[in-house]
Amino acid sequence: MVTQFKWWTRIPRLPSALGQPCLALAPFAAKVGCGPGTGQGLWNGEQGSGGPTGCLLGSRVYFSWRPVRPSFIGWYHMDSNPLLQRALMLIPLVLSLSVHEFAHAWSAWRLGDDTAERQGRLTLNPMAHIDPIGTLLLPLLGIPFGWARPVPVDPTRFRRDVTMRTGMMITAAAGPISNLILAALSALIYGITFRINPSFLPTNPGLEFFLQIMLVANVGLAIFNLLPVPPLDGSRIVEGLLPYRLQGHWQKVLALGPLLLLAVVFFGRGLISGPTRYVVGLLHQFIATVALIGT
Repeated sequence: MVTQFKWWTRIPRLPSALGQPCLALAPFAAKVGCGPGTGQGLWNGEQGSGGPTGCLLGSRVYFSWRPVRPSFIGWYHMDSNPLLQRALMLIPLVLSLSVHEFAHAWSAWRLGDDTAERQGRLTLNPMAHIDPIGTLLLPLLGIPFGWARPVPVDPTRFRRDVTMRTGMMITAAAGPISNLILAALSALIYGITFRINPSFLPTNPGLEFFLQIMLVANVGLAIFNLLPVPPLDGSRIVEGLLPYRLQGHWQKVLALGPLLLLAVVFFGRGLISGPTRYVVGLLHQFIATVALIGT
């Protein structure tokens, strides 16, 4: 099995007033008018000054010449209904998990192992990867972790030019890499959409929310699964990189895998939140660059 546990990353709540410093867009303050005196918090219905405003609120970028009011489903409604917010999060989370598991299956198949293909796992169909409890029930209950069905991999079926250690390392790394690609694509779509039509996402908060979750959750999934804790993908990567003389010591670590994983889940959130915030911040800057390029 390649991986089982996934991390549900919560979107950080950031200040809503444009009068406060803008996360990630501060270098562009003079250009886009982001900063004190340029406007109010457009997302909460307050009136702006009518000038150009720009700020990153959570994962949202606003540049607008007038206040924009959501027409589909407002953040107030989702904030006041946690179950609705969790239900809306399921769509991007299930999609992210499906791509993650498909990446494992596809990489193993490319290396010569058709085990996942024969079991119907070489597909992007979420039904092939969903675990009713870990993928659906736990997120709806607000429990901050879950899992999808692990992809079966038989390293003995890899091509002769690929060692079992290397093959397992590549197969394991494919999952987190796919999540980082999804996060980058979400940021790119966000920036391009804003550049083409700045008012489109604020007036379509359903799509905006989807892109937010895709960005932040995929970064969190990648960071969590890259931890060198068995049975996470990171442990397979470490195992593939370790010299043979250290394999005996690593086997002792593998024996403690379940305990280490529980420790990370309940006491190690800092291991996830810090790197996640850093990578998300880089993607925020990428969004700003795409949205402002050439202006």
